[in-house]
Amino acid sequence: MKADRLQLEASFEYLYGKGVARHLPWKRITCIRSRKSQRMKKAMLDDRLLATVREDGSIAFTLECAKYLMKSAVFKASCIVVNDDAVQFVAKGKSLFSKHVLSAGANVKPGLEVCLLDGEGELLAVGKAILPRGYMGRMQSGAAVRVRDGIRSVAAGKDLRAETGKASLT
Repeated sequence: MKADRLQLEASFEYLYGKGVARHLPWKRITCIRSRKSQRMKKAMLDDRLLATVREDGSIAFTLECAKYLMKSAVFKASCIVVNDDAVQFVAKGKSLFSKHVLSAGANVKPGLEVCLLDGEGELLAVGKAILPRGYMGRMQSGAAVRVRDGIRSVAAGKDLRAETGKASLT
């Protein structure tokens, strides 16, 4: 629906910058609304989850969505570069601690969903920033980003589910 696209596009551009949403494959995206409140809840890419729209209007995007958003130069201001010591842990879905942050984009602020990158700019994980960007890398203790999905945790989860036949890992 055109109204769904406009709402989702406006949310992405408000949070991450003008022009970010044009990199999404809009022809393959469908939006799911709540039956009761008619509030937009999810954006699906074909049959896979692309993003969840939270009640406060923020967006929790998946690694797949992040790959599309990373095509935008404007979106790089919402990314954090991780030092080499923490790459393997972040990729497995572990939280990123402040002392392992090399740099944080100008748009990074607490509560914003961000992408975590290695030194070469490759996507490692997505998560929610906890600290203001000015404190990231300067503090020697404490979490800077609560990681939701890492590239290796998602891949490992798929492999293990296939082997065990279980729907989830707990």
